[in-house]
Amino acid sequence: MVLSQQPLMMKPRQPGVNRAKLVPLQLAVNGMMDWAKTSPTTLRNPSLNNYINITARGLLTPYEWGKARQSKRAMPNEKTVAGAWKKSKGALNRVAEGDAASRELMRAPFPNFVSIGSYLLTASAMLALLTAGPEYGVVIGCGALLQGSRAFGMEPQPELYVTGVAAVIGVFCMDAAKKKEEPKRKRR
Repeated sequence: MVLSQQPLMMKPRQPGVNRAKLVPLQLAVNGMMDWAKTSPTTLRNPSLNNYINITARGLLTPYEWGKARQSKRAMPNEKTVAGAWKKSKGALNRVAEGDAASRELMRAPFPNFVSIGSYLLTASAMLALLTAGPEYGVVIGCGALLQGSRAFGMEPQPELYVTGVAAVIGVFCMDAAKKKEEPKRKRR
């Protein structure tokens, strides 16, 4: 769900205002790029910017690949992972610039539950593929997004609930897979 860039929260369209979508991956990438511009860490070590860009492009590539595979106009060389990697450069520039809604969400006062939830949800979803346990972070990230976005008039989408329920099911499966202790036998 995170890599497919589904909007988890959405603000309905109102007269004179476009509808706003909250996509956690895009919001996390946007926040990371804003941080990298002014962070003393990246200013002291500029090679970190290269790693941040590569990581962000790697996270945006699966969506670009899926979009090209669904497109009837795409050329065969664009339907490859290499073609998606090339397109992810443009997508990264669009996400880094952000739209008015994402800038408003990222500049909320501290504690900014929307940005915390986006970072936690994105990182936990990636780590959940590698090990058991980050499912708790996915649930907390969904809750933070839900709580923080309501102040901006956003409404939860079914994808938010599906993501949270999938993480809860993962937690239950993780707990069920643990080794159970057998009761000790009493000696006669």
